[in-house]
Amino acid sequence: MIEVALAPLVAAMLGALAGAISVTIAFSLVIYGIARVGDMRRMGRTGAATAYGALGVVAGLAAVGIVAVGLLVVTSK
Repeated sequence: MIEVALAPLVAAMLGALAGAISVTIAFSLVIYGIARVGDMRRMGRTGAATAYGALGVVAGLAAVGIVAVGLLVVTSK
């Protein structure tokens, strides 16, 4: 019978799940922020448009950062 260490498998599974959920949420915020920028500009609310634009940019940087960290972790092992 082959013995399998469950701790590394569970850690890898939870790490992959956390990465997938965090990238999905970050990219959803990018889409939400960019979509709302157009809406706010049409309504003449430049302050809100700027805030939504900033949300989109920060969430985009977060999504790229999460992917980059994930790639570094995968290639370092």
